[in-house]
Amino acid sequence: MEQGELVGVAVNFAAGLHPPPWHTILRFVPGFLPAGPAAIARALRTIAVQERGHPDFEHVYVAFLGVAPSHQRRGIGRALLARVFEEAEAPVFLDTANPANVPYYASVGFEETGRAAMPRGATLYFMTRL
Repeated sequence: MEQGELVGVAVNFAAGLHPPPWHTILRFVPGFLPAGPAAIARALRTIAVQERGHPDFEHVYVAFLGVAPSHQRRGIGRALLARVFEEAEAPVFLDTANPANVPYYASVGFEETGRAAMPRGATLYFMTRL
């Protein structure tokens, strides 16, 4: 928050809480139905690729990190990640399909631990901070 304005957010799952139970995911299904069967199948394949990239050990999962464009490059993302690191009771894991994010995450201690091709060919980068 900056002067009462939300400028960034980090969404993470504490160690041992990812993946969420399937019954909690079911509430999102109706939103996908208008996209049609091909999009639904692609989304399920993408989720499967993401899940295979998760480490076998207990970890905190950063599912989303975002900063408003007008507030980027001011250290807000780093501050949000620092908070995740402070509270983490296990190594921290994330994935990104944006290759430009890899050096950014490396600069805060993440190491690339793998890559995988997503359904439409983009590369998904898996990164862990021990």
